[in-house]
Amino acid sequence: MCSGIKRRADADLTVQDSEGQNVLHIACQRGAVWALKLFQNTPGLQVPDVNGNMPLHVAMANRNAPELVAELLKHKDIDVKVQDSKGRNALHIACQHGAVWEIGRAHV
Repeated sequence: MCSGIKRRADADLTVQDSEGQNVLHIACQRGAVWALKLFQNTPGLQVPDVNGNMPLHVAMANRNAPELVAELLKHKDIDVKVQDSKGRNALHIACQHGAVWEIGRAHV
């Protein structure tokens, strides 16, 4: 999905794959900061996948994405207290995946 992203600000981020992930979920899996910057002013930053994971949850699970997480946390619509289907918020996921560099930033 991410490889087919067109660099367009009018892309529809409500389009989800069979796992309920939109382009930002995929970008967060792959550490694609450019995609987040491109789409940061469009709806979709707080769209859960089928497991209740927001793009921030996916980014927190990606231990190699500190810049991506920092960009997400700057966005006014990001709620770090949102829980996935297992009751975990961004801080729980960061701790579980060893993303210690983000624990202080999340302020959960």
